[in-house]
Amino acid sequence: MPARVWGVERRRQEFTEFYTSAKDDCLRIVLVSVGDRQLAEDLVAEAFTRAWMSWRTVRDHPPGGRGPVTCAAP
Repeated sequence: MPARVWGVERRRQEFTEFYTSAKDDCLRIVLVSVGDRQLAEDLVAEAFTRAWMSWRTVRDHPPGGRGPVTCAAP
């Protein structure tokens, strides 16, 4: 497998693991903040989309720092 394809695949796997471990907590936090489930789901989806688009930078941030929840909260 070419190195470039391997790098993309590795980043996809890293993000998938991050998303799987963080999505429920993110949704709960945003839901408490906005009080509307559909809006919370939309905000969290947007936040994770932005996180994926900037994954090379986001993945280096320590847990508890500015992450998708901070970006999603209105």
